[in-house]
Amino acid sequence: MLTQTISLDNKKVKFKLICEKSGKKFDRIKKIKPGKEKAEISNTEIAFCDEEIDKFKEGMRNKGYLKTDCWCKHIEEFKNGLV
Repeated sequence: MLTQTISLDNKKVKFKLICEKSGKKFDRIKKIKPGKEKAEISNTEIAFCDEEIDKFKEGMRNKGYLKTDCWCKHIEEFKNGLV
């Protein structure tokens, strides 16, 4: 869960987050890509810390979901222990 966005400079943004699975507080620093107005962060990166993302990826593979499948629609399943 996104709690705060902090502009570090004109090239980087810090996102302060809380993992929706573990409740752990964490930060992500993302670069603003050339030609973009703001940094991009995925729904999965917003919802889960790195440790939970690894578990989420494993669960998605075990369920047979393709890499091209939109994983964001499975976030609630994983958060509730179904993936």
